[in-house]
Amino acid sequence: MLVSASTRIIITSILVACTHNIITVIHQKTKVRSKRHIPSADEYANTTEHEIKAWSLSKFITAYQASKATTAELQELQGCEFEAIGLLNGAHRYVPLAPLFADYMFGPGVWLGKGFDDSGLGYNVFKGQSEDGKLRSRRFRYKLQPSFFGPGDAVGLNYSDFNGDLLTNGMRDEVRKLNAKVYLGLGSYQLFGGMWNPAPFLVRVSDLPKKSFRVRPLEQAGREGWYIAHLRIGGYGGDTTEIESATQTHVDGKAPPGGRDEL
Repeated sequence: MLVSASTRIIITSILVACTHNIITVIHQKTKVRSKRHIPSADEYANTTEHEIKAWSLSKFITAYQASKATTAELQELQGCEFEAIGLLNGAHRYVPLAPLFADYMFGPGVWLGKGFDDSGLGYNVFKGQSEDGKLRSRRFRYKLQPSFFGPGDAVGLNYSDFNGDLLTNGMRDEVRKLNAKVYLGLGSYQLFGGMWNPAPFLVRVSDLPKKSFRVRPLEQAGREGWYIAHLRIGGYGGDTTEIESATQTHVDGKAPPGGRDEL
């Protein structure tokens, strides 16, 4: 079968970008193992979002390795919903696959952020048709765990329990606090090399966060139950987060009794 010149260029560009990212990660992990200098988190206290967007992937991972993830950072995320944006550091600037997948394949609309309830479960936020203009889907479990990039722990977001399709099977994110304004994140799609080919993003924590919705545990989540912003469970990508809120609509068209549940 003949492959057009444009298709060959696209495939080659993707392979080159992925290879560049993998080499960068290997180099950064080697720096940690050899105990070469990693900057102090204090050096990034005044780093702005604009500066982060201009970093190379290597500089982003260096800053990530200097960032923190302890029980204090975990508790800061719990019970809150935050804005987030995907970044184009390194080769992602030239082959922006990760943002395209996040916006058009991972979720039902443009990716806007993440929510963390107080039970160790969370969800992603997407642009969509609802009362607040958002859809909440793609659940995950989160906890402190050893970082793939080191050194120390990160807040790990694990998707496998709730998502089993080709794109999200084995998917995992990590986040660490850089400063009072942002958390740095590194996401992965197993299909494209996992954490060896990470997709950088940031979570904004400087603005007053919204209270997160409650996510039902997997063992309590049935095929029938709550709509999320009028999108039925299982109606997109095999997963739609169940939330309990008077602003949402139940499958029988009635609002949940008693108003919004407390977290």
